Amino acid sequence: MTDLTRISDLENSLNNLFSAAIAGNAVQKIHKARSKTEEYSKALTDPEYSEDMVDLGDLMKKVKETAPELGFLANDVLSQLGEVVVYSRNDNARPKATGISIYMPHQVLVNKDVLDEVLNDNYSPIDFNPDIKSFILDYYIPTAIADLNPPNGQLDPDFVFFKKNGTHNTKRGGELISAIRVNNDDDLEQIQVMLIRESESTQNEYLMLGSTFPDTVSFNEDGSATYGYHWDNEWLSINGHPAYISDIFPYEITDDSGNVKQYTRIQIPAVKNLETSSEEFLIVSFSFDENFNYVLESIIPEPESDELGGMIVPKSRVALKPGDKVQLLYESFNEDTDEEFFVVNDDDIIEIVNGNSDLKLEYAYLEDGRYQLAFLLEDHSQNDTLIYDNSVYVVTTTTGAKDVKINPDFEVYPNPAQNAFSLDYNGFDGKPFILNMYDMNGRSVLTKTLNEKVSNIQVDHASGVYLLEINSNGKKTYDKIIINK
Repeated sequence: MTDLTRISDLENSLNNLFSAAIAGNAVQKIHKARSKTEEYSKALTDPEYSEDMVDLGDLMKKVKETAPELGFLANDVLSQLGEVVVYSRNDNARPKATGISIYMPHQVLVNKDVLDEVLNDNYSPIDFNPDIKSFILDYYIPTAIADLNPPNGQLDPDFVFFKKNGTHNTKRGGELISAIRVNNDDDLEQIQVMLIRESESTQNEYLMLGSTFPDTVSFNEDGSATYGYHWDNEWLSINGHPAYISDIFPYEITDDSGNVKQYTRIQIPAVKNLETSSEEFLIVSFSFDENFNYVLESIIPEPESDELGGMIVPKSRVALKPGDKVQLLYESFNEDTDEEFFVVNDDDIIEIVNGNSDLKLEYAYLEDGRYQLAFLLEDHSQNDTLIYDNSVYVVTTTTGAKDVKINPDFEVYPNPAQNAFSLDYNGFDGKPFILNMYDMNGRSVLTKTLNEKVSNIQVDHASGVYLLEINSNGKKTYDKIIINK
C-alpha cells in the first residue's frame, strides 16, 4: 500500500542521487548495482523480453555497496521510500521487495533491436518524471551499452584446494579439478560453472545441463583471481533429472535479531503436459540456504512474446495437479551450425501425484555419458565469454567409476572412421597395453592387447559414438571415436 501524496518527494531524492552520479562519473556504478538487484518478470528462454523491473529499495542498498560516495543519497531515497510504502508483504519469491519498482534496462541489452523497440514504443511515450527518464535514456543506457569488450580469462591447471587447517596444499580429488584465472574481475557480474553433455547422436552438438557457482575463489599476488570447481559426479537435480539452472542468484536476509543468512535462488525452465491442449512452459524457482535447506518458492508461467513483438508477463502462479507431466528444458547448441535451441528429454518425465510438492530438489548422480565443464564469465554490460575446460569427464558404470577424466595421451585418426582407425599411444613405454572399446550403453564391443606405439584397428560396428579405454599398468585413460558407415 502506497501513499501517492509522497511520490514527488521520493522522485526528488532519486533525482538527487542520479544527478550526483552524473557529476561524479559514477553512472557505471549505478549500472553495476542494478545487475545485482532483485528483478521481476525475467524471461529465462528469451531474456531480452524480460520486463527489466527491479526493486527500488534493493537497488539503493546495492548502490551503497558499489558507490559508497553516494551512500548518504541512497539512504535518503530509502527514507523517502519508507514514507511512500505504508504497508507491504513479502513472500519467498520476492524476499527483498520493498514495494516500489523502477525500470532499469539490463537483460534487454543483449539485443539492441529489441532495446530500441522497447524504448521507442513503450518507454519514451510514457509521461512521467522527465529527469528520471532523461537519466535512463541519456546516461544510464549509453553507459551500459558502451562496454563491448567481453570478459576474459584462462584455465589455471596449477590451482590447488587447501585443506581446512591450511597445512597442506594437496589437490582435493587429484586431477578432478577445474579452475580459471581472471586477470580483472572488477567488472564481472558473475562467474558460473556450466555442465555440458555431448550428444550421442549428433556430432558437435551439446546440451547445457545447467550452472552453478565455483566452489572457491583465491586472490593472487598479481591481482588476478582464480575460481575453482571440484568435479564430484553429482549435479543439482529435480527428482533425479539434472536441472538446467538458467538463472542463479545469491542473496541474504537479515532476521529480526539482526542475524544475516545467505541464500541462493535458482530458476529452472520446464514444460507441463508437452504437446497437449494444456501445454504450458514454466519457470520453477527454488531457494536454499548454506545447509541446503530448500523451499520451492514458486512455479509461474514463462513470459512469452506477443504477435507485435512485445512480451506478455503472466502474473498467476501455477498449481500442478495429479496427472500432470513435467519435463525439464535444456539449452542445446550446435558448433557447426551455430544454432541454439531448447529441448526436452523424452524419457525424463516427472509424473505429478499430489501437486507442486512432488518436485524435489536434490543432488543426484549423473547419467552415463560424456561431460565437459566450462566457465561462463558475464560482465555488467551483458557481455559474456564461455571458456571450456578441454578435459572430458566420462560417467559410465562399465568403467567401475563415476568420475573418469579424459585428457588422453593417445590420438585416434581418422575420426570419424569407417572400417578402421589408427591409435597413436604417446604414453607407450614398450610394454603391452589393453585397448577396450564400449558403446554408449556401456557394452564391451572390442578388446585387444597391443604392443606398438601406433596400431591399426579394424572395426565392424554400427554407426555411432564409442568410448575407447587404454589400460596400461593399471592406469586408464579415455577418448571417443565416431563410426560412420
